[in-house]
Amino acid sequence: MQFGYSAMPAYCRAAQEAGYDYVELPGKVVAAMSAKEFTTFAATLNIPAFGINAFCPAEVVLTGPKHDLAVVCDYTEKLSKRAANLGVKTVGIGSPMSRNLPKEFDRELAKTQLENSLIEIANILGKNDITACLEALAACYCNTVNTLEEAAEIVRRLQHPNLNIVLDFYNMEHMGEADVDLTGIPFIHAHISDDDGAPNLRSYLKPEKREIHQKRIGSLVKQGYGGGITLEVDVAFDPFRAKESLCIMQEACTYL
Repeated sequence: MQFGYSAMPAYCRAAQEAGYDYVELPGKVVAAMSAKEFTTFAATLNIPAFGINAFCPAEVVLTGPKHDLAVVCDYTEKLSKRAANLGVKTVGIGSPMSRNLPKEFDRELAKTQLENSLIEIANILGKNDITACLEALAACYCNTVNTLEEAAEIVRRLQHPNLNIVLDFYNMEHMGEADVDLTGIPFIHAHISDDDGAPNLRSYLKPEKREIHQKRIGSLVKQGYGGGITLEVDVAFDPFRAKESLCIMQEACTYL
């Protein structure tokens, strides 16, 4: 099993020095780079970039009143080319501001829009051998696809060969499902984190929750999962806490 760090571009070297196997980069940041900035970043990246999180900015609307499938496709084409250049294998589709709906918005229309977006994203990423992964987001972030089962139901219904799920234990914990049976859930990647006092401050793993996190990681290993688990944070890089969190994750495999 490999352990990654969700790094802003400036923290990639620090993540490598802390011992992480790979980084997961914010898609909206990678896409927003100028051509020169991206070329320089790609040439100096010193650690594998296994994945993309933070898929898109708020103006790329996946579902809702301002949904425009052409905009979604154009954005994904740009990001997909850059992700392929970096060697990315998975792209997590979370982006709460791009799928947060007004209360009065037609839910059936919203579902159709989201599924159309996911199909096109999966099609475009697939051309570069990158897998799209739908992420269930807790209700504190948005009001669309909040539970793991909701996400799984969409993936099962669409049956797209390039669409799977990224587990996010942080979101799952907020929704009371962090310790559910994962049998039958079509996931190929996972995120983990704690917070620094607020849901929008995903942060390093808390030492007092060591056994909880290790049990969750251990459950993946016992199921035969051998992919990546990314520490997903919104806070500035802290060398000590980064190494401490990595040790907690690594020990989950050692003590099984």
